[in-house]
Amino acid sequence: MDEDKGEPTTNAIAVLREQFSFYLSQKPQSQASLPSTSSREYFRQLKKCRIGVTAETTLPPSPSPDFAEIERYLALPCDENVEALLWWQAHSTEFPVLSLMAKDYLAIQSTSVACEQAFSVAGNTITKVRNRLCPETARASLCTKSWIENNIGEQIRLK
Repeated sequence: MDEDKGEPTTNAIAVLREQFSFYLSQKPQSQASLPSTSSREYFRQLKKCRIGVTAETTLPPSPSPDFAEIERYLALPCDENVEALLWWQAHSTEFPVLSLMAKDYLAIQSTSVACEQAFSVAGNTITKVRNRLCPETARASLCTKSWIENNIGEQIRLK
């Protein structure tokens, strides 16, 4: 095993197995399924190795037969040009637990706010559209806040 890849790869596999155990405990037993033959054909076409794990790499033994799904997955070569979510959707019957994990971990959160708007300070400006206060009341509130922050009331009392 290559020293540069060995330890991180072993750690990654250990974390994968730990998460797999959690997902396996959450999965109803009735969802178990057998690998499909057409999926196996796809794996033969893939050319690159996954996270530094190759056929020559010695993997730590799995703690139970339930981990056969992980072993089958890690034994396969990978293709970096594959769309990950689509691949997992297509292979969800062969890797039911791993596909659930992939769905959770590969999901991308989206927002309807443009990034310029999310990081802009212009949203701090009070306008009639952004606030229900009329402009005069908002202006009076901002002036009062400024006076309090700058102790203007104290200066007026002292005179």
